[in-house]
Order: sequence, then structure tokens, then C-alpha cells
Amino acid sequence: MDASNDSGKKQQHQSRLDEALAAGYSAIAEPRRTDISVSAGDQRRRSSRRSRRRQSAGAASSSSTSGIPDIRSTVETRSRSKREMQELNERLAGFIEKSLPPSSEQAPEGGAGPAALHLGPRDGESTALLGGELAQMRRLLDSAEAAKGEREARVATLEGQLREIREHLSSVTQSHGQLTDRLDRANHELADRDGEISLLRRRQGQLEDEVSRVRQRLERSRADGDRLRADLEAETAGRVAGQTAGQSVREELQLVRLVHEQELEELRGLVKTSTDRDDSRAFWKSELSQAIHEIQREYDDKLDGVREELEGVYVDKLRDFVKAHTEAQNGGTGALNQLKEENQRLKDGNSELRDRVSDLQTRCEVLQRQAEEYRNEAEAAQRRNDAELDRLDQQRRVAEEDLRRVLQELQGLTDAKVSLELEIAAYRKLLDAEGEALDAAALAAPEMRANQQRDRIHAVQQQQALEAPTGDRNSLQPPVKAITTEVTAKTQFEKTFKGGICIDECSPEGTYIQLRNVGSKKETLIGWRLTRTIDSRSQPKEFPLPNLVLDPGDVCRLWAEDEKPSDASEVDAEVSVRRWEVGNYSRTVLYNSDGQSVLASAFTEFALFSFFLEFFILRIKLR
Repeated sequence: MDASNDSGKKQQHQSRLDEALAAGYSAIAEPRRTDISVSAGDQRRRSSRRSRRRQSAGAASSSSTSGIPDIRSTVETRSRSKREMQELNERLAGFIEKSLPPSSEQAPEGGAGPAALHLGPRDGESTALLGGELAQMRRLLDSAEAAKGEREARVATLEGQLREIREHLSSVTQSHGQLTDRLDRANHELADRDGEISLLRRRQGQLEDEVSRVRQRLERSRADGDRLRADLEAETAGRVAGQTAGQSVREELQLVRLVHEQELEELRGLVKTSTDRDDSRAFWKSELSQAIHEIQREYDDKLDGVREELEGVYVDKLRDFVKAHTEAQNGGTGALNQLKEENQRLKDGNSELRDRVSDLQTRCEVLQRQAEEYRNEAEAAQRRNDAELDRLDQQRRVAEEDLRRVLQELQGLTDAKVSLELEIAAYRKLLDAEGEALDAAALAAPEMRANQQRDRIHAVQQQQALEAPTGDRNSLQPPVKAITTEVTAKTQFEKTFKGGICIDECSPEGTYIQLRNVGSKKETLIGWRLTRTIDSRSQPKEFPLPNLVLDPGDVCRLWAEDEKPSDASEVDAEVSVRRWEVGNYSRTVLYNSDGQSVLASAFTEFALFSFFLEFFILRIKLR
């Protein structure tokens, strides 16, 4: 009777435990599906927002856009996950239904009250663990729902602000283009006016040069006229001097003639007074008369020669002077008239050019003022555009920071999704194994099943009697180890790298991280650092690396402290960390000396929830 009572109590406890586990699993499975929905929704919204940003501004960074799945594939993956989870829930419900009827049939046979339902300290501890995990999962679900609502509201607000900013930027860009076109047209018109002004100035310079040449010719003509006038005055003075000299010669000859006549009169008087002198008087009279006639003739000849010579010289000089004066007067008057006409024509042309230049200068000043106004307007518009662009750029950076933070959250949700998929795969395998076991057990006889159940209960009671008071569970270590080995074998390792260095391996025990130089040249790792994120924690841990030099093909293991073996290679090094942390999901990123990410690796290790382990351990115990 005691054995049957114990068996009934254990079966009742088993049925209640199965019901609690089924309810707990359904409560936990729904939040995980909610996390996947949030992740997929965030991926769809952020992917669409990123595509709009890339089409409009083209300023989204490559690191922000990488790793976002396509909307269609996300929807398909979500639908497939829902179907798989629904199928697994149905299988779990069927499994629980198969497990409940024997317990419910044997429950009345026991006849014991609730106070007798006790299997040992391990069952109470399992129930407490399950309750704590359920409460934690509910809190996580509430926080995830609240964060989802906040993120959706924030995303909607940012999308509206970004849309308004793009519209304003488009209008500002259009107005800036119009002002630029107006400024270009004004600059072209001003350049044309400057060309016309320069052409007129060159023409004015040419005319001024021609006027200067005409003035030089006029000055030369005036100098020639002055010189001819001086020559004419000199000739006139010479003629007057010749006339004066001729008059003086005539007066002198007249005076000499009068003197000679007086002398002759005196001689005649002497002759008359001396008529009675000697006989030679007649002779001397004849001689004197002959001498007087010769003197008179010679004087007349000389006077005629001098007169003729003076008259010839005067006539020649007068003829030359008249000829030169006539030629100079005729030629100088024509040239002077021509110069006067040319000068008048140049003056008229110069006055016209001055008027035209003044008009063009007025137009040029007006155009310059307009161009200055356009330039000031363009500069003011440019300053406004620069300020607006700075503000938009600041908002874009803030939005990028928000987007980067949301992407990190999305990455965490994606990691949770990967972990959930691995859990689903392991869960399916365990359900398959349990289903096969139940099918095999259903084929056995009811008596054999009862005997096996009693044998198992008896074996469990013996094991509990042999355990220490502290509730050590060493007897359950073999099945737990077997299950853990089966589960942890399901791992996923992803890596991306730029350059020649990649993370080749991360030890599951946390003893080392292996780097490999896959490039074709030597890599120097000076000032490099490594960050490691465990289970999607918000703050990754940073570890500085020692100075390393890796040749092509070299493999370097970064060992934790006191973990480096004696047979390690020369390239291996120890890092100042007691142990590399491990977890269900670990992400390792390597940064160079410039702070740029050169490679990243993600190592996902599947670990089943503890209540699943406890559930199957209790099932094994109760068999």
C-alpha cells in the first residue's frame, strides 16, 4: 500500500508538473515570438527608412546599412517560424496529453491528499526555478513591449521630421539654383558690358593717338610758318637795307659830283683869270678838259656798274623772296586748312565717343550695382543654406546615432532570433526522441509499464536515500551531461573581415581567441584593440592587444592569463584578461590603431532553458 500510495502521489505530482510546464512554455514561447515580430518589424521599417535616405540624400554609412534583411525574406522567415512554433506547440500538447491520462487514471488509486505530494528536494527546487524563469520572462516581455512602443513612436516622429527636412532642403536647393542662374546671367551680361567698354576704350586710345599725331603735324606746320615768316622778315630787312645803301651811294655820288663841279668851277675861274699867261694855257686847258672828261666818264661808268649790280641783286633777291613767299603761302594755307578740318573732325568724333563712354559707364555702374545686389542676395542665401545644411547635418548625425543604436538593438533581437531558431531545432529533436519513446512505451503491456514505473520509483527513492543532506544531484549528472553535450554541439560561427586579418576561432571554454593572416603581405598589429560582447550586452568589453607582427599564413592565439601552454608557437601571446567570457552568443570585433573595425565574428552557442532540462530529467526519473 505504501508503494502504491507513493506511486499515486508521484503520478499526481507528475501530471501537475506537466500542466505547469506546458503553461509555462506557452507563456514563454509567446514572448519569444513577440521578440521575433519586433525584430522583423524593426527590420522592415528601418530598411525602408534607410532606402529612402539612400535615394534622397545618399549619406547613409555602409556600416549602418549592412546586415539588414530583405522585407520579403523577413516576412517569409517570420511566417515559417510561426508555423514551426505552432507545430511544435501542437506536438508538445499531444505529448502532454499522452503523458496525462495514465497519471489521471492512477491518481484516484493513491487516495492521498495534497500534503503527501512530495518527491524530494530536487522537485521543489525545479518548481522554484521554473517560477523564477516564468516571472523573468514575463518581465522581459513587458519591457520588450514597452521598448517596442517607444521605438515605433520615435521612428514615426523621426520619419516625419526627416520628411519635412527633405522638403525644406528641396525648396532651399531649388531657390539656390534659381539665384545661381540669375547670378550667372548677371555675370555674363556684366562680362559683355565690360568687353564693350574695353573695346570703346581701345578705340578711344587709338583716336587719342591719332589726335596727338595730328597735333604734332600742326605744331610742325606752325614751326615751318614761323620759320618762313622769319625768312620773309629777313628778306624784307635785306631789301630795305639794300635800298638804303643804294640811296646813300646816290647821295654820295651826288655829293662827289657837286664837289667835282665846284672844283671845275674853281678851275674855270682860275683859267679865266690866267688867260694872259703863257702859251701853254691852251695845252693845259685841253689836257685838263680831257682829264675831266675821262674822270667824268670813268665816274659815270663806275656809277652805272654799281647801279646795275645793285639793281640786279635787288631784283634777284626780290624774285626769290616773292617766289618763296608765294610757295610758302600757298602750301601752308592748304595744309593748315586740311589740319584744321581733320582736327575739327577728330574733335567731333572725340565728343561723340565721350558721350557714348559716359552712357556706357552709367549703364556699367547700374549693372555693377545690380550684380552687387545679386551677389549679396546669393551670399545671404548661401549663408542661410549653409546654416540650414549644418542644422540638417546635425539632425542627420543625431538620426544616424539613433539609427545606429536601434540597429544595435536590432542586432540583439536578430541574435535572439538565431538563438531561438537553434532552440527550436533542439526542442524538435528532443520532442522527436520523447515521441518515439512514448510510442515505444505505448506498445508495451500495461503490466510491464506498471512494473517499470515501480522499478523507477524504487530506484529514485534509493538514490535519494543515498544523497547528502545538502541536496547534491550528482546522480543526475550523466543524463544532464548527455543532454548538454547533445545541445551544445549545435553552434553557429559567423565572421566578416576587411583586410588580411580574420578571427579564425574562439575557444568555447574561453581560453584563447585565434587570429589568422589570410592576406599576402605582412601585417603589423600595433595599437590594436579587441572588443567582446556576450549575450547582447549593452556595453562591450574592450581589451588592448600586444604588439604583434604576422606574416602571410601565420596563426596567432591570444591566450588568457595562465592559459598559454608550454608548446605554444612563438607568435602566440597572452592578454591581460583572466579568462575570455563565454555565453550563448558572443560577438568579437577587432579595431586597428585608427579605431576602424577591420573584422567581426559572431559565435552562437545554443543552451536550452533549464526548465526543459528539469522537465526531461523528471520524466527520466519518474520512469
